[in-house]
Amino acid sequence: MQPTDLPCDVVYAGREILGELSLAESRELLVTNGIGGYASLTLAASLTRSYHGLLIAALRPPLDRTLLLTNLNDAVVYLGRAYHLATDRRRAAAVRRQAARHRAHPAAFAAPTPDYRTHVPVTPARPDPAAAALAPVYSPAGAKSHADVRHDEVVSPAGFELLESFRLEGTVPVFCYAFADALLEKRIWMKHGQNTVYVTYRLRRAVQAIQLRVKALVNHRNHHSRTSASRPHFNYSVNVGRDGSAVSVLFVTPDHQETTLCMRVSSGTAELTNEWVTGFVLSEERARGLPEVDDNLHAASFLLDLPPGGCVTFVASSELDAMRLSLDGDAELAMQHAYEKSLLHKFENARGRSTERQAALADQTLSPLWNEAIFDDRLSPKSMKKRRRASVEPCIKQLVLAADQFIISRGGGRSVVAGFHWFTDWARDVRRTYSSLSTMISLPGLTIVTGRYDVARSILQTFSKYVSKGMLPNRFPDDGSAPTEEDYNNADGTVGF
Repeated sequence: MQPTDLPCDVVYAGREILGELSLAESRELLVTNGIGGYASLTLAASLTRSYHGLLIAALRPPLDRTLLLTNLNDAVVYLGRAYHLATDRRRAAAVRRQAARHRAHPAAFAAPTPDYRTHVPVTPARPDPAAAALAPVYSPAGAKSHADVRHDEVVSPAGFELLESFRLEGTVPVFCYAFADALLEKRIWMKHGQNTVYVTYRLRRAVQAIQLRVKALVNHRNHHSRTSASRPHFNYSVNVGRDGSAVSVLFVTPDHQETTLCMRVSSGTAELTNEWVTGFVLSEERARGLPEVDDNLHAASFLLDLPPGGCVTFVASSELDAMRLSLDGDAELAMQHAYEKSLLHKFENARGRSTERQAALADQTLSPLWNEAIFDDRLSPKSMKKRRRASVEPCIKQLVLAADQFIISRGGGRSVVAGFHWFTDWARDVRRTYSSLSTMISLPGLTIVTGRYDVARSILQTFSKYVSKGMLPNRFPDDGSAPTEEDYNNADGTVGF
């Protein structure tokens, strides 16, 4: 059931976009947690940037953003047939090497040996549909042509072909997969103020239960960098909890910094895999002239049974209390919706208290879509007002919610992220810095128009701590250190302040 007070169809994509890989990968989703962490994928649920992943945690909020959970490669078995929902773009040579390993050591993998000629798993003597779902899908180069896939790459599996629709439910991405006569919805959101991501699977339509197998691909790297399986820049250990439904991955860096990623499911069991999956092609990084290949660790798989109408919850977190996090996906989603509704309520209150002139200014500030209506002489003020409220209101709500994604907590105060994926609040990266003037320019639209006056006050107080000789620093170091005298090099930010 869709929440009635939240925009649910403003951002929508159907088969005309999702069925074409180049179009689906040209659009991206973003989920944030309010402390600098985020989740981001393409609408094909694939990886094309080093900044894509399901949990990029801000280990020193809002800095030190680290990829921990890369993706969930999910597959289902329904009516005796396996369907792969994931979409991977990989180097063909890496796929061949992995196929050879599986053929050479079939006992090490709970799956039949793939037939590389037809990229269909060879049925074992006693077919096991659940095992078939775990089987990697191997496609030889050229087996399926896509406009932007090079000859040395393969797209396998190609779960985007099963995507029926994509939409934002408030800020929560909803993937809808259709296979046979079944319909499966997948939602992703982050817990506000925590490095925690929730993923739920709800079987909307089916004549019998499905078997769901979720492969957790993990990593531990700065979101700017890459990982090589042959030379990983971290040590790790993977363990299954006593109840068999939780997996913890301990990462240890060369400077002895430890990070624990805990993954749990509301029902089902976990199986350790501990296998490197290599050769993921990040096509957007190639377009930027940067290294394009990344490797990820398949730490474990989760096996779940999902009846018609049922819902299962997956949660991954780097928080210290990760094992105590709720596994009630419906309750956690309701909390997320309640938070978003509170943002819209503040906006409506601010709008109601505004004068007519201020309301018109807010309308123009929030939505360029309204400019045509405001300056169209053929529309009377009465019909113009009716058109605005009837057709544009959901767009305005979506923009109000999007504005919240740029507001973060920092050291007890609030600040503004310059942008995603690689910007922080006070710097773009270690080489290029971000002007405080940009924060001041964005402040009215992000906080005043949306009715978040307490946040505006906190942001100004945060920046006021760094006033020196009547000036704000024009830039701030990305490592979190205090600005130096060289950073107070112009008056732009001060004028905006």
